[in-house]
Amino acid sequence: MSSGRRLDFGHIMGALRAEATSCDVLDRLLTLTTETFECDHATATLTVQRPGEQTTLATDADLLVLADLQLLQGAGPAVDAVAGQSSALVLDLRSEDRWPSWAAAATRAGLRSLICVPLTCTGARLGTLTAYDTRRGHFTAGDVATAGFMARFAAAAVAAARDHEDLWRVIDARRTIAYAQGILMQRDGLDPDRAIVLLRDRSARQRLTLQVVAERLVRAPASLE
Repeated sequence: MSSGRRLDFGHIMGALRAEATSCDVLDRLLTLTTETFECDHATATLTVQRPGEQTTLATDADLLVLADLQLLQGAGPAVDAVAGQSSALVLDLRSEDRWPSWAAAATRAGLRSLICVPLTCTGARLGTLTAYDTRRGHFTAGDVATAGFMARFAAAAVAAARDHEDLWRVIDARRTIAYAQGILMQRDGLDPDRAIVLLRDRSARQRLTLQVVAERLVRAPASLE
């Protein structure tokens, strides 16, 4: 059973904040989790866009199947964590009765114990972190608290990465639109206002976003007549 872990939270926080994208944060979180808890495996899920859709990273491909099974069955430690239930500590999956079908599948995959905590930032649940081990009773209540601490820092890093990603998407979109606008001005002798009106008109008629219309024009300058 795990006990008395000596943690370098400064290292953990720095490592998570150094990652540029949401998936990079989760990937680093998996490494930190297996190192911190000296466990066999870990998964991190990130809820995206609509409920029921998520990105899952795992240290083993079999864990991706177990993550999908939770979504399919609507039952499992990660489902409970995202729904706002308490974090999970399972000492022996063979005797777990909260999610019997999922626990049986996890046992068949060779897993015996786990902890699962939500990734929460400013009240929003962004996903979950789960640590697994093939040994019975590997985790403690103290590990749940530690994992929760790590998960909060990871969630903050994910939120920051998402903001960064969104910012660069906006910047890239504006650059593309400006480039397409310039193509029309040079090709057709239009002023800036007329060029953007032409792009918006094509966007409305084709029911495409302005960015998509601009991207197509940049790829094929003769495509917008």
